[in-house]
Amino acid sequence: MNDKTIEEAVKQVEITKNKDGRPFGKGKPKHRLTAKKTAFISNVAKGMSPSDAYKNAYNVRTNNKGSINSTANKIMKDPLVSSKLNEALEVNIEDAKVARTYVIRELLKHSQQSSDALAIRSLELIGRSVGMFTDKVETKDTTVSTERLKKELDDTLKEFDENFVQSSNKIN
Repeated sequence: MNDKTIEEAVKQVEITKNKDGRPFGKGKPKHRLTAKKTAFISNVAKGMSPSDAYKNAYNVRTNNKGSINSTANKIMKDPLVSSKLNEALEVNIEDAKVARTYVIRELLKHSQQSSDALAIRSLELIGRSVGMFTDKVETKDTTVSTERLKKELDDTLKEFDENFVQSSNKIN
């Protein structure tokens, strides 16, 4: 295409406009974060499922789970909501790291300065936090060879046939 045909094509494109004359469509301005969306983000960041967060933030009266899930997912896909939610979750993760570090330091301090029982308990809790004391579950391997299964099936069928022949002889 040459430059004149491109310019002509651009001139033929109609721009859709709002009532106030502003263009809308793909490049519409970002919307603001409403109070309900802020509450939704807060609820999800606290650990609620998106559906529960939606019901709580928007005071939903319907019990239609499909409608609730659909709307909650639409809100989750909102770019502004998802970016704010990611920021909130990053803060929660940082808070959890700080809290974990503090607790382990305090437990370590108690294990060094306290009575034997408290020191042992503190060391136990530190050990659990790093996965030292996990319950081990024993599993028994009960695999059976196909040959053994075939033999047991043949024996059972022979026994069934013998019982069937005996019962039919009794009837005659």
